[in-house]
Amino acid sequence: MGRVVHFELFAENTAEAVRFYRDVFGWEIQTWGGPFEYWLVGTGPRKIPGIDGAISPPGVTGDQRVVVTVEVPDLDQTLEQIERAGGRRLTPKAPIPGVGWQAYATDPSGSVFGLLQPDAAAGTTA
Repeated sequence: MGRVVHFELFAENTAEAVRFYRDVFGWEIQTWGGPFEYWLVGTGPRKIPGIDGAISPPGVTGDQRVVVTVEVPDLDQTLEQIERAGGRRLTPKAPIPGVGWQAYATDPSGSVFGLLQPDAAAGTTA
């Protein structure tokens, strides 16, 4: 069973979005520090049910401003299942170093979602 493990909020003005969510909800937000702009969002203590996410400039998601990410055990197999079921791959499988393998896809209606296969060795050289 795929479980939602992450969300992304896409904003043209990320500084304004960061300020808004900090002020309104008290979320802890910090820059990722990687090679592109990406703000990590902590929505509360880990012991309380919920998910954390990120704020980022728009990208492959077009006009869709909120994207959820589903954890899967095998990203390649899941991408094949998506296409067989009428969905579409938006991006190729890509490493997030120290986290896992990630891709974006759409369902048959065009709604965008993310996929994550956890793998601490992703993107590292052996």
